[in-house]
Amino acid sequence: MAPSEAGGQDGAAAPRPGAPELAGTWRLVSFERHAGGAVSYPMGRDPRGYLSYDPAGWMSVQIMRGDRAPLGAGGVAEGTLDELRATLAGYLSYAGTYTVDRAAGTVTHQIDLHLLPDGVGTTLVRRYEVAGDRLVLHTSAPGAPGGGRLTWQRVSLAPRASGG
Repeated sequence: MAPSEAGGQDGAAAPRPGAPELAGTWRLVSFERHAGGAVSYPMGRDPRGYLSYDPAGWMSVQIMRGDRAPLGAGGVAEGTLDELRATLAGYLSYAGTYTVDRAAGTVTHQIDLHLLPDGVGTTLVRRYEVAGDRLVLHTSAPGAPGGGRLTWQRVSLAPRASGG
Protein backbone atom coordinates (compact mmCIF):
# COMPACT_ATOMS: atom_id res chain seq x y z
CA MET A 1 0.00 0.00 0.00
CA ALA A 2 1.38 3.42 -0.88
CA PRO A 3 1.72 5.80 2.05
CA SER A 4 -1.02 8.06 0.74
CA GLU A 5 -3.48 5.18 0.75
CA ALA A 6 -3.47 4.81 4.53
CA GLY A 7 -6.96 4.93 5.96
CA GLY A 8 -8.55 4.90 9.38
CA GLN A 9 -10.65 2.11 10.79
CA ASP A 10 -14.33 2.58 11.50
CA GLY A 11 -14.35 5.99 9.80
CA ALA A 12 -11.77 7.49 12.19
CA ALA A 13 -9.41 10.05 10.75
CA ALA A 14 -6.09 8.41 9.93
CA PRO A 15 -2.68 9.95 10.33
CA ARG A 16 -1.62 11.39 6.99
CA PRO A 17 1.71 11.39 5.15
CA GLY A 18 3.41 14.41 3.74
CA ALA A 19 3.23 16.96 6.55
CA PRO A 20 4.57 20.17 4.98
CA GLU A 21 6.42 21.15 8.16
CA LEU A 22 8.49 17.95 7.97
CA ALA A 23 8.99 17.64 4.20
CA GLY A 24 12.58 18.21 3.15
CA THR A 25 16.06 17.21 4.25
CA TRP A 26 17.40 17.76 7.74
CA ARG A 27 21.01 17.63 9.01
CA LEU A 28 21.67 16.14 12.45
CA VAL A 29 22.81 18.68 15.04
CA SER A 30 22.79 16.51 18.17
CA PHE A 31 21.77 13.06 19.40
CA GLU A 32 21.35 12.76 23.16
CA ARG A 33 19.99 10.02 25.39
CA HIS A 34 18.51 11.04 28.74
CA ALA A 35 18.22 8.50 31.57
CA GLY A 36 18.13 8.95 35.33
CA GLY A 37 19.09 12.60 35.11
CA ALA A 38 22.22 11.82 33.06
CA VAL A 39 22.87 12.64 29.41
CA SER A 40 24.84 10.34 27.09
CA TYR A 41 25.74 10.60 23.42
CA PRO A 42 25.04 7.31 21.57
CA MET A 43 26.87 8.47 18.43
CA GLY A 44 29.47 10.61 20.19
CA ARG A 45 29.44 14.37 20.72
CA ASP A 46 29.89 15.10 17.00
CA PRO A 47 27.39 12.86 15.19
CA ARG A 48 26.65 13.27 11.51
CA GLY A 49 23.43 12.44 9.75
CA TYR A 50 20.61 13.30 7.41
CA LEU A 51 16.88 12.72 7.65
CA SER A 52 14.64 13.13 4.61
CA TYR A 53 10.85 13.26 4.44
CA ASP A 54 9.20 13.62 1.05
CA PRO A 55 5.70 15.04 0.55
CA ALA A 56 4.33 11.67 -0.61
CA GLY A 57 5.11 9.94 2.70
CA TRP A 58 8.52 8.33 2.13
CA MET A 59 11.44 8.83 4.51
CA SER A 60 15.04 7.79 5.11
CA VAL A 61 17.62 8.44 7.81
CA GLN A 62 21.38 7.97 8.02
CA ILE A 63 23.27 8.65 11.28
CA MET A 64 26.92 7.96 12.09
CA ARG A 65 29.54 8.74 14.68
CA GLY A 66 31.63 11.65 13.50
CA ASP A 67 34.76 9.98 14.86
CA ARG A 68 34.44 6.58 13.16
CA ALA A 69 37.84 5.06 12.49
CA PRO A 70 38.51 3.99 8.90
CA LEU A 71 38.94 0.30 8.19
CA GLY A 72 42.41 -0.88 7.21
CA ALA A 73 43.64 -1.21 3.64
CA GLY A 74 41.73 -4.47 3.19
CA GLY A 75 38.38 -2.81 3.93
CA VAL A 76 35.41 -4.86 5.03
CA ALA A 77 36.79 -8.10 3.58
CA GLU A 78 39.87 -7.99 5.82
CA GLY A 79 38.63 -5.98 8.80
CA THR A 80 39.06 -7.48 12.25
CA LEU A 81 35.98 -8.48 14.22
CA ASP A 82 36.54 -5.52 16.56
CA GLU A 83 36.83 -3.08 13.62
CA LEU A 84 33.65 -4.42 12.05
CA ARG A 85 31.75 -4.26 15.36
CA ALA A 86 32.81 -0.62 15.85
CA THR A 87 31.82 0.20 12.28
CA LEU A 88 28.37 -1.33 12.75
CA ALA A 89 27.85 0.23 16.19
CA GLY A 90 28.73 3.66 14.81
CA TYR A 91 26.08 3.73 12.09
CA LEU A 92 22.28 3.73 11.96
CA SER A 93 20.27 3.63 8.77
CA TYR A 94 16.69 2.90 7.81
CA ALA A 95 14.06 3.88 5.26
CA GLY A 96 10.36 3.40 4.65
CA THR A 97 7.17 5.38 4.89
CA TYR A 98 5.90 7.83 7.46
CA THR A 99 2.64 9.23 8.71
CA VAL A 100 2.01 12.26 10.90
CA ASP A 101 -0.58 12.62 13.64
CA ARG A 102 -0.60 16.38 14.28
CA ALA A 103 -3.10 16.09 17.14
CA ALA A 104 -0.77 13.70 19.01
CA GLY A 105 2.38 15.50 17.86
CA THR A 106 3.86 12.27 16.50
CA VAL A 107 5.48 11.00 13.34
CA THR A 108 5.43 7.24 12.76
CA HIS A 109 8.15 5.56 10.70
CA GLN A 110 7.15 2.24 9.10
CA ILE A 111 10.50 0.55 8.43
CA ASP A 112 10.99 -1.19 5.07
CA LEU A 113 14.82 -1.21 4.97
CA HIS A 114 17.15 -1.24 7.98
CA LEU A 115 20.86 -1.74 8.58
CA LEU A 116 19.93 -4.41 11.12
CA PRO A 117 17.73 -7.25 9.84
CA ASP A 118 15.58 -7.23 13.00
CA GLY A 119 14.57 -3.63 12.27
CA VAL A 120 12.82 -4.48 8.99
CA GLY A 121 9.05 -4.41 9.40
CA THR A 122 9.10 -2.48 12.67
CA THR A 123 7.31 0.76 13.47
CA LEU A 124 8.89 3.67 15.35
CA VAL A 125 6.72 6.40 16.84
CA ARG A 126 8.50 9.69 17.52
CA ARG A 127 7.17 12.80 19.20
CA TYR A 128 8.17 15.83 17.16
CA GLU A 129 8.50 19.59 17.53
CA VAL A 130 9.24 22.03 14.71
CA ALA A 131 10.39 25.57 15.46
CA GLY A 132 11.59 27.52 12.45
CA ASP A 133 14.34 25.52 10.78
CA ARG A 134 14.79 23.11 13.73
CA LEU A 135 13.16 19.72 14.19
CA VAL A 136 13.40 17.76 17.45
CA LEU A 137 12.45 14.09 17.55
CA HIS A 138 11.90 12.36 20.90
CA THR A 139 12.12 8.58 21.13
CA SER A 140 10.14 8.31 24.37
CA ALA A 141 6.37 8.30 24.72
CA PRO A 142 4.66 11.55 25.79
CA GLY A 143 5.17 12.10 29.51
CA ALA A 144 7.72 9.29 29.80
CA PRO A 145 11.04 10.18 31.38
CA GLY A 146 14.27 9.84 29.48
CA GLY A 147 14.75 8.55 25.98
CA GLY A 148 16.51 9.92 22.96
CA ARG A 149 16.43 13.49 21.71
CA LEU A 150 17.57 14.14 18.15
CA THR A 151 17.87 17.74 16.99
CA TRP A 152 17.90 18.43 13.25
CA GLN A 153 18.52 21.58 11.19
CA ARG A 154 16.68 22.02 7.89
CA VAL A 155 19.10 21.88 4.97
CA SER A 156 18.93 25.01 2.84
CA LEU A 157 18.67 24.89 -0.91
CA ALA A 158 21.83 26.99 -1.28
CA PRO A 159 24.60 25.19 -3.20
CA ARG A 160 27.37 23.67 -1.13
CA ALA A 161 30.89 24.99 -1.35
CA SER A 162 33.24 22.54 -3.06
CA GLY A 163 36.28 21.00 -1.45
CA GLY A 164 34.73 19.98 1.87
